[in-house]
Amino acid sequence: MIKDIKNIIILGSPHYILLDMSTIFGTALFALGRLPDFNEWIMLLILFITGSIIMNGVDVAGHYTDSDVDKYQKPENPLQKGEINQFTMRRAVKYIYFLAVISLITMAVLTENLALILVAVAGWFFGHTYVTYPIRARANWLLASPWFSTGLAIIPLSGWILFRQEASIYIAAIFLLFFFPLMGEFLTKELNHLEYDSKGGLKTLPMVIGNNLTGILGVFFNLFSFIILTPIFYVIGFFNDITIILMLAPSLFAAVASAQLIRHPIKNAGSAQAWIKISIVWIGYALLISSLINIYFSNY
Repeated sequence: MIKDIKNIIILGSPHYILLDMSTIFGTALFALGRLPDFNEWIMLLILFITGSIIMNGVDVAGHYTDSDVDKYQKPENPLQKGEINQFTMRRAVKYIYFLAVISLITMAVLTENLALILVAVAGWFFGHTYVTYPIRARANWLLASPWFSTGLAIIPLSGWILFRQEASIYIAAIFLLFFFPLMGEFLTKELNHLEYDSKGGLKTLPMVIGNNLTGILGVFFNLFSFIILTPIFYVIGFFNDITIILMLAPSLFAAVASAQLIRHPIKNAGSAQAWIKISIVWIGYALLISSLINIYFSNY
């Protein structure tokens, strides 16, 4: 039992979950404009836990469904090594999803925020149907990238909606700010995993439109939020001078990723994917740090 739990945790990729979920702290404080009180910290923690549980379940379900690809791409994972069987994994996904339901109910009671619950359920839907049936968007070369990016962009969006659930253009702004580099990260990942996906029987975008065009699209999506959206957000007053300065860091990381894709879309795909992933996480950190700086100066 202990060994099975350990293997489920490994298959759930906790390091990636922590990185992805960390973005909600930046968007939450950016939305709130001040330090949370005790009750608000509790709500933020519950949101973090709920999202982490859902992502863990989705990742485990994905390893179960993608075993044909994982045997080439991730032969070291416990399922491929025979340290855990598929029956145990199916049962684990059910238990994890049950915990997710309990966590969602707890969040609904504490926050009384219907918009947040709907967004969380939408994120769960996109995540689950990306990796498994009835849709399994991962196996559809056209659906895969927007489906994946939408599901993950909902994570930072939920941080905003936790404290600012009213409909506004800023909801779209937060979503798109993360959506575009996530699209770039996904396209770069498809270039990086092209050999494994092909052996596993998946048909991905580079196989349809070619490696070079996929790389060009990756560069476009990597940079769009920083070259186009960030200046627009500054003009409309969504970002101030401090936020713009701090956004230079993720912009630089995205530029490095894009330069590597331009040089060689296949050879440099692994490194480029790592850089754009760092860039996405640093968008959250930029929002978090700018919020803390603004809060500090507002008190003086």
